[in-house]
Amino acid sequence: MVADRQAGEVGAGVTPILYLPGVGNGQLRADLRGLKDDPHLAPLAELQYRGTFWRQENSKDWTPRAFLESKRGGLGLKVVGNQETVQAFKAAMGKLLNQNLPSLEHLTIDERYLDDLINPSPDETVLRWLTAPEAIQEEKGEAWVSFVATTRTRFGVDLAGV
Repeated sequence: MVADRQAGEVGAGVTPILYLPGVGNGQLRADLRGLKDDPHLAPLAELQYRGTFWRQENSKDWTPRAFLESKRGGLGLKVVGNQETVQAFKAAMGKLLNQNLPSLEHLTIDERYLDDLINPSPDETVLRWLTAPEAIQEEKGEAWVSFVATTRTRFGVDLAGV
């Protein structure tokens, strides 16, 4: 909406960065006529001519994990590539992006680290869950699945089946 001047304003000297999960550069370039008919992507079609796409050195689109791991153009962090970590990224990305970069440089980002971001004190939360399970589930929102996994691995309790 900022690109189409429908909402928001970008001041002079500020470079806006648009992150479009699930929309690749190839999709934007593939069929301009099709983009004109898509109300969500049409304002972005012209950006391929008046903007710059920031891509990896191999010309692939960045993914959050690739940006975190890459030593060339990314942050060069150690990230475990198993499926559990990939799933935890989805729930923890907002909190991960708010971390101080120097605090991440000597860590390995894995499922356990990401779970700790999402569920900083699971023991306390389990105790609160015992008295108000619905309230805790509502409080956790999208992080509920991660919290259930954390309690299963750390305490041997499956809250999903309770």
